Amino acid sequence: MKNAPALLASLSLLGGCGATGVQGLKNVACDTKLVLQPEPALTVNGSNPVVLSVEPAGPASSADCPIVNGQASIDGTTMQQFDQGGNQLAFDGDEVCHSPSFALDLLEGNDINLSQSFPSNELQVKVQLHDGTATWSMTVVAPFDQRRISLISPADGVLHGGDAVVLAYSPPTDVLTKVAVGFNADGEAADAGFFLGDGGVTVTSADLIEFTVPRGLAAAAGTLGVSASTSAQILACSGPATCQAPLPATALSVPVSTAN
Repeated sequence: MKNAPALLASLSLLGGCGATGVQGLKNVACDTKLVLQPEPALTVNGSNPVVLSVEPAGPASSADCPIVNGQASIDGTTMQQFDQGGNQLAFDGDEVCHSPSFALDLLEGNDINLSQSFPSNELQVKVQLHDGTATWSMTVVAPFDQRRISLISPADGVLHGGDAVVLAYSPPTDVLTKVAVGFNADGEAADAGFFLGDGGVTVTSADLIEFTVPRGLAAAAGTLGVSASTSAQILACSGPATCQAPLPATALSVPVSTAN
């Protein structure tokens, strides 16, 4: 992972409020954030690693592009730096400000295996980054847990028009936004389906997802799906302006049926 592909430019653009050529965590711009991506969408040199990066908390400026040569770890397991940041040439010849980035390879057969190193019952994970000028850290709740939903009500799994439906999301510590639900009927019963966006769905503080079934549905078996933007909870953040652990767009489902 010594050479980051040009694709990594899409991870983020890094900038800040310091002078040109800022180097070192201590001197990094005041509006940066430390971002852990437990399940990144990008592939780095053929693998799908956990990625840690330093990103702008506000608008980026390539003139202020920081460079960080450091060491990062997750619960003491060393991550590998694959991009030191700084301005780098893109395919079109323009300079692009890259994020200083680190990765933990999770390919089966490699030294690090997600399920062995970070079991799902490990509630808190500590991430550290240091470079000799400063140390940054954050504590994240259950970043590697499997995300699930389960139907609480109605208990029989049959949705009637006007019913109040309650779904439980796990882990309950996650931060959910842009939640939507929808029912997809099996077979050709298309008129039994429905979709409810943000305005029709309520998320309680305990991550219970609630909504009311629309009336006039035909009887059908199918799948109740939930989509949401999710982030793992940050318990502690030291060093940058903020810390984040965004998760991929969540799409979960449970089997249900509808009835008149």
